[in-house]
Amino acid sequence: MTNLPFDLPTLIGAMCMVSFSAGAALLLASHLHLPVKGLRYWGAGYLVTGLGLALTLLRGVIDPAVAIVGGNTLVAAGYLLVWLGARRLAERPVRLWMAPPPLIVAAVGMLAFLGDGGTAMRVAVMSLLTVVLTLLSAWEFARLARRRSLVGTLLAGLFAAHALFYAARAGIALGAAWEPAVYPLGFLGVPTFIEGFVWMIVTGFGLIVLTSEVLQAELTRQATRDPLTDLFNRRAFTEAAEREMVRARRHGRMPAFLLLDLDHFKRLNDTHGHDAGDRLLRAFALTAATDLRRCDVLARVGGEEFVLMLPETDDAGAVRAAERIRLGTELLAVATAAGDVAATVSVGVAVADAARDDALDEVLRRADRALYAAKAAGRNRIVVAPGPTP
Repeated sequence: MTNLPFDLPTLIGAMCMVSFSAGAALLLASHLHLPVKGLRYWGAGYLVTGLGLALTLLRGVIDPAVAIVGGNTLVAAGYLLVWLGARRLAERPVRLWMAPPPLIVAAVGMLAFLGDGGTAMRVAVMSLLTVVLTLLSAWEFARLARRRSLVGTLLAGLFAAHALFYAARAGIALGAAWEPAVYPLGFLGVPTFIEGFVWMIVTGFGLIVLTSEVLQAELTRQATRDPLTDLFNRRAFTEAAEREMVRARRHGRMPAFLLLDLDHFKRLNDTHGHDAGDRLLRAFALTAATDLRRCDVLARVGGEEFVLMLPETDDAGAVRAAERIRLGTELLAVATAAGDVAATVSVGVAVADAARDDALDEVLRRADRALYAAKAAGRNRIVVAPGPTP
């Protein structure tokens, strides 16, 4: 079989096309105002990388200093922008001081070894810089993986593998700088651009898929969360509670339910305006969510009404949780034009009964009756519902 030689200019040109295409797709997604942090950085990063590769194609046509220094600095800027985009997606700050160091290293490193005898050192400098920037990106994507992001996990692995390849490339280049006969540098060109071509396609596609994953997560959040307090909404709570009831019946350890209603909330709204009411709702949500277990589910199910499910909790445990919330609410104060307004909450508590195969609706009805009893008794108190009647 005849071996077909790889043509480096063709490979570099193909990488330019892939880089420009991925950059354009990511910038288009950003232009559509998709709520994905980092899109602009990634799109700009791929476009800048494409420009840097295009400059390398012009070597021999334009001033070598422009092709080598400019091209490599632009490629470094591309890696930098991808890292900064990953930081934005991970909701970590992007600081102005982060940009100059890698660009200065790339530009100065290329200028310092600009002559023909400096090729190995130029390769080493860019390879080591690529390792650093790629590992930083891999770290940010790994942070997404902790949020159960499959694509984040795959991207972290791809960036880490890319860094490993360039670490080996840097080692060979440094060896070639000292012992050219032992470490020939010429064979690195084709593997470098083949690896870069494949990596650019896979990661560009991966970033687009990651955008889809983030959008799906955002749509799920909007469908299951209350927009004011960011707690679960009624639908999400009901689904979680039904699943817990099925699990609890199987194991015989039933959950408790707390219905919580802010006292005199309508009067606060009517007297001090809806802004004051919204601030109280957000403050109460934070107070009620304090010290909850991972398995507990808190939701806003009405204007000023909240519900809390406590898996595997008896009457005494439910009352302790309710009292903690009640006392915390007493410490809240809503600032208004007329001065601070205090808040209190009434709580109805009901525990599901496995022996009587309690249904969710029935438990919540008992908690609701207990809540009304707490209101009737003067508010700012806790009432525990009796067990279901046989």
